[in-house]
Parts: sequence; structure tokens; C-alpha cells
Amino acid sequence: MVGIPDLRTWVHAGKSGLDREITWAHANELPDPTEWLDSGELLMTTGLGVPEEPSAQKAYMNRLAGTGLSALAIGHGMTTTPNLSAEMIEAADEHSLPILFTSYEVPFTAIGRAVADANQGEERQRLAQTQQIYEMVRLGAGSVSSAKLIARLGEIVESQLYVLDPDRGFSPSLGGPESPGGVSRR
Repeated sequence: MVGIPDLRTWVHAGKSGLDREITWAHANELPDPTEWLDSGELLMTTGLGVPEEPSAQKAYMNRLAGTGLSALAIGHGMTTTPNLSAEMIEAADEHSLPILFTSYEVPFTAIGRAVADANQGEERQRLAQTQQIYEMVRLGAGSVSSAKLIARLGEIVESQLYVLDPDRGFSPSLGGPESPGGVSRR
């Protein structure tokens, strides 16, 4: 989000959590929005629900972190936003939960659209990858060795794949790579 110029969003705290994936953007002004939040989400607020007291702000951040929230975006320059305390900033940093400021002029719908568009692109990539897998299996079945098919599938998913016999916990003789040590049937 901070890399999209049109969103005019910057990091205020919790910088170490900027690698968190945002799956959905949700606006909420409740003092305790946690029952409405889920892991991976971005909470957007004008600050109306953010408490004023430093200890309450810290508790607010701790509750948000407990949901698995990806970030908190606050409309910058809103008269409804209290001053963010050192305790709140500390809690954000401790939980690696980014607090982002978004310019007053940027509507939350623009942020929501950006999140939805980004996730739609990832969904398209996963769908294309799945189609490649099905096509590889369809074309490869019977025409290439099992080891080559497994290797080609591994290339598509960008991983090393192994075939294990579920009863014995080791690779049947396919001429492919042996499974890494420590992999066994449980």
C-alpha cells in the first residue's frame, strides 16, 4: 500500500510488519472492532474508535494484534483521531503491526479497491498455475516418465516435489529425487 502513490499512505509505526499480506480492507469505528476482524485484514479508521488514554491505546493495539490483523490505516488529519501515544506506537512495534497514515483526501474505497485488485491478480496467478498443472498432467500422463512429470510439476509450482509411499514413508522407485531426510509417515 505504501508503494502505491495514489493512495498517499505512509508508515507511522510497526515498520517490521510491512511484509504482512493484506487479504481484505475493512472500515470500522467501534472502540473494540475485534469481533468484526479476521487474520490478514486491513482495518481502516478515521480514529473515532481509537481511545485517548495511552494505556487504552496500548490495549487497543494488543487486541488488534490478537486478531492477526495485517495493518491499521488511520485517516491523517481527521479531527476524530486522538494523538497516538508512545505506548500505542510501542505496542505496534512490539507486534510488528503497522500503523499507516493515509492522506485525508484519499477515500477508504480507493484503498479497498486497491486491496481487492491486488488479491484478484494473485487469484488469477493461482488459477493459471492450477491450469498449467492440469494441462501438464493431461499431456504428460503416459508420454513421459513419472520422474519427469514430477519434475515438470515442481517447476510450475516452483518447489521440489517428492513422491512418498504412504505405508512405508519413502520414495518408490521412480528415478526421481529421494525425499529429504526426516520425512516419514506419521
